[in-house]
Amino acid sequence: MPTFNELRALSIQAYDAGDDERGNYLADQAYVYQDFENLRSQSIQAYDAGDDETGNKLADQAHGLVQPYEESTFTDIGRGLRAAPVTVAQGITVLMPLWAQNTRAL
Repeated sequence: MPTFNELRALSIQAYDAGDDERGNYLADQAYVYQDFENLRSQSIQAYDAGDDETGNKLADQAHGLVQPYEESTFTDIGRGLRAAPVTVAQGITVLMPLWAQNTRAL
């Protein structure tokens, strides 16, 4: 799971590269993960103090914050896995005529 500082650095890199949309998305995600880290820390403190009920509530809140970003990551991976064979097939289709044309020229 990425940290606030890692996401913040990625956000800055995206802004520097001119990708404002990705920079905004990563900045938003960074602040959500910062809130997650704070809630997780509070949850651990509650567990350490013997207050399991509060610890559970804070842990649930923390996981609820990052859940949309975790699902998004897995969704992106799934889309990539489904698209990969199509991309490879398209690449072969485009490159084969070029390869055949170049081999005839030799």
